[in-house]
Amino acid sequence: MQIASFAAVAAGVLSVTTSAGAVSVDVRVTGEVEFNGIGFGTLAGVNPGDAATLIFTLDSRNFVDSASFPTRGYVIDPDSFVLEMGSVTVGLQDPFPAGQMPFFVLRNDDPAVDGFFVSTNVDFPVGVPIDEEGGFEQFRNAFSVTYTGDTLETLDLVDAAGSYDFTGLTVFNWTINDGPFKPLGLVFESLEIEPATPTTTTVLLVPDSGNDRVWAFSVADGTLVDDDFVPADGRMMQPINAVDSGHETIYVSDENADAVFEYAADGTYLRTVADAAAGLDALQGLAVRDDTLYVGSRTASTIYAISADGASVTPWATDGVATPRDILFRADDALASDSNSSDENIERLAFDGSFLETWHDSDGTTGIDFPQQVNAAAGGDVLVAGFSPPTGVYRYDADGVQIGTWDIGTSPRGVYELENGLILWAGGTRVGTLDPATGKVADIVNEGGTSFRYIEPFSFTPASCVADLDGSGDVGFTDLLAILAAWGPCPGCPQDLDGSGDVGFTDLLTVLAAWGPCP
Repeated sequence: MQIASFAAVAAGVLSVTTSAGAVSVDVRVTGEVEFNGIGFGTLAGVNPGDAATLIFTLDSRNFVDSASFPTRGYVIDPDSFVLEMGSVTVGLQDPFPAGQMPFFVLRNDDPAVDGFFVSTNVDFPVGVPIDEEGGFEQFRNAFSVTYTGDTLETLDLVDAAGSYDFTGLTVFNWTINDGPFKPLGLVFESLEIEPATPTTTTVLLVPDSGNDRVWAFSVADGTLVDDDFVPADGRMMQPINAVDSGHETIYVSDENADAVFEYAADGTYLRTVADAAAGLDALQGLAVRDDTLYVGSRTASTIYAISADGASVTPWATDGVATPRDILFRADDALASDSNSSDENIERLAFDGSFLETWHDSDGTTGIDFPQQVNAAAGGDVLVAGFSPPTGVYRYDADGVQIGTWDIGTSPRGVYELENGLILWAGGTRVGTLDPATGKVADIVNEGGTSFRYIEPFSFTPASCVADLDGSGDVGFTDLLAILAAWGPCPGCPQDLDGSGDVGFTDLLTVLAAWGPCP
C-alpha cells in the first residue's frame, strides 16, 4: 500500500520520459560575436568578432514531449554545458533554478517548419540561465534556429544527427538576454549533432584457477580493478587463459573442463565454444587471430584451430610442440612455448601451423625451464614466464636472443609489460610488478587459496549505468521516482531493469544498490 502511494505521487511529479536504447549525443553550435553592450562582470570581456562555441551533451532516452506542440525537449547534462566567447567561458546557472530543467528542443512540422532551440520550456524558446548575474535578472543564453519543414523526419534525437548551417535556414536567434533586453548578440554559423564516441576501457585479465574466476588489473600500472570480473559459475574448473575475442567478449580456456567458454564483458556466461566432445583435452594458452581461436592441448601435443562458431575444431600445429603452453602471433609468425622436459624451448611456427625453427633453444638448466606464457613487449622484444628453476621473468629480442632475466621470488605463469614500463607477473597466490631497471619486485595481491595464471588485455565499452534512468550520471531520487511511477506490469519499460515484464522490488533494489555516482 505504501508503494502504491509513493507511485501515485511520483506519477504526478516525474515528467521526464525515458526510452530504451540510450545514446549519448554531443551538440556543438558555432558562431561569432556581433555586438556586446554588457559593461560589467565577466561578460564585459567579450568582444565583437570573437569566435563563439556552445557545447553540451544529451542522453537520447531523457526527454519531455510537449502537450501542445510537435516539439520534444532533451535534457541537457548541466556539467557538459559550456559557452565560450573569445577568452570568456561560462556554464549553466549553478545551482540551477528549482523546478526547471535545461532542454535542447527539436521542432518537427511546427507548423510547416522544423528547427532547434535551447530553453527551459519545451513549448517556446525562452533560453536557459547561465552562471552570470545580469542587471535585471540572471543572464540567459537564448539560441534557436528554424529550417524548412522537410529538414527533420521525426523528433528522434539520433535521427537528427548531422550538420546544419544556412542551408534551408529561415530564422536564427542567438543572444544573451538580461530580462527583456538583448545586450549581446551572436551570428550563427553551424550546428553539429553527433552521437558521442563510446569510451573504451582496457583491463588485464588474470584467471584464478584456485577459485575458478577471473580477476582484472590496470593496464597502466597493474593495480587491482576487480577481483571478480568473471565470477565463478560452476563451469570453469581450472581456467588458464582469458583473452579478448575482438568482439567485446572474453574467451576462457579451461584445463580441467576441457573447454573454451565465452563470457560477456559483464561476466555473464554466453556459450561453450568447444569442449571435449570435439576432442579437446587439458587446454592451455589461447590466442585469437583473424577470428579463429588457437589453443594448446597439454596431453595431445597439439595446438588446435577453432572457428569462432565452434563448428570446426582441427589440429593446427603438431610438429615441435610436445607440450604447448601458449601461443603468441606476431606480424610474420607465431611463437609457442613448449614445456616438454626434453626441450623447454620456444618454437617458431608459420601461420599454417608448420614448424619453422626453434626460436630459443634452452637446456632447462642455465636458461628458461618450463616456459609458460609468451607475451609481446616494447621494441619487438618478447617476455616469457619461466615456471621451474631457474624461475623468473625472461626477456628475448625479436630473434630469440636472451637479453634479460629476473628472479621474482616465485614461479610465474603469466607475464605482461605495463604501460608504465614495469612488468606485471602472476603465479601461485601472487600478482605483482617487476621493475626491469632495478629488479625491484612488489606484490599487488598475495591471497591464500588463489592460483593465478596468464595475463591478457581486454578492451570493452563499459555498460551504461542502467539504474541512472534520468541520465544525470548519478543514481538518485529522480531514478527512484521513475521506478515508483512505473510500478506494476510494464513490459518493455526502461524502468523494468531486470527485464521481467514488471517494475517491482528487484528493480527497486537495483536502483538502491547503485545509489550514488555511476562508475
